[in-house]
Amino acid sequence: MSTQYLKLTSLVALFLLVTACSSADDTTDTKPDSQLPAPLMLDYMMTASEIEIGDVAVIVLDDPMNWSMQNNSPEIVQLQDAIDDGNMQTNFSVTALKLGTANLYAEKDGLGQSFTIEVVAKKSTRMLQIADSDFSITLPNFLAERIEFVISMDEYAAEFEAFNASYIYYIAEDGQQLFGSFAWVLPISRWEQIQEPNEPPLGEEMLRIEDRVLVVSGPQDLPFNDRYSDDANRYSALATILDKPKTYSYTP
Repeated sequence: MSTQYLKLTSLVALFLLVTACSSADDTTDTKPDSQLPAPLMLDYMMTASEIEIGDVAVIVLDDPMNWSMQNNSPEIVQLQDAIDDGNMQTNFSVTALKLGTANLYAEKDGLGQSFTIEVVAKKSTRMLQIADSDFSITLPNFLAERIEFVISMDEYAAEFEAFNASYIYYIAEDGQQLFGSFAWVLPISRWEQIQEPNEPPLGEEMLRIEDRVLVVSGPQDLPFNDRYSDDANRYSALATILDKPKTYSYTP
């Protein structure tokens, strides 16, 4: 879909977030494995994520060894040595030390991938209503706080009999408003009518409820000159999340 360009220009990477079980009380070491928090596996395109102080983030690259990882934020996260997991992957782990935004950079044979880790007091998500529609998106808080919606009920929306048409914008660190996705709420009958097998689709269907369908169309390009910046990493993570049906819910 719309994130095809991003998928072609990024190295295969994923974040495996593991809640650390460290404590001053030594009795925590005797907990049965069944009581330990299960790892949360995120999408391999997730170049930005959030963890709490004491948590561990494992960055998995798709080649064994020979990667070099640079920690640009040693006061925020502590980088551990890379290991080869025996499955054609190199794992780097970082431990969150203090609140802030950490930037890490992996490089091999002239190729590179940057990662942004937001260290927060408490991981959380936020549900945001898509403008004045009956649909919402659920995002990690560090992305939700950078989102704006703008209604666009123009002639184009009228042509497709849209109940709602809205832009979803990412707000960069310098305050710039950047296109993240376009969300249509269309009658199901009209949506099915405009499907043309030989034409590019209007967007991708995310959710059907009663007589209407939510259709989303995302970015075709990465709108940053520095594609290794924290903004670029957050934007890529947002594009990945907005490309998934489970992100959306019906909330009339």
